[in-house]
Amino acid sequence: MAELDRRQLLALVPVFVALACERKPTLKLPPEYARASARVSGKAWLDKPFIDPIPRSIIEELTQGVNTEDRLALDKHLMQRHLDDLANGRTESVDGWVLSATEVKLYALVALS
Repeated sequence: MAELDRRQLLALVPVFVALACERKPTLKLPPEYARASARVSGKAWLDKPFIDPIPRSIIEELTQGVNTEDRLALDKHLMQRHLDDLANGRTESVDGWVLSATEVKLYALVALS
């Protein structure tokens, strides 16, 4: 697996926000309010006492088994993880929102970026 640098991580923000909107990911940058919302939710999750905010470990978990250099494959992989989380009850409550485990980790990366 290739490592993602900060610039590549930020390029994934549209995918992260698309998960929250439950629509197909696009390569267009989302509105600033959407990124801000993702950042707030991510920070709230990271503030929980049992969370270890190490970006590399979060990225490795989210991208396990996918070529991170293939943007389309990565988009599909993350969307499938999100849907699998919802179907299998892997959700977390963050500030009153029920989010998939994948969502909260993606938002945490936005908050850490």
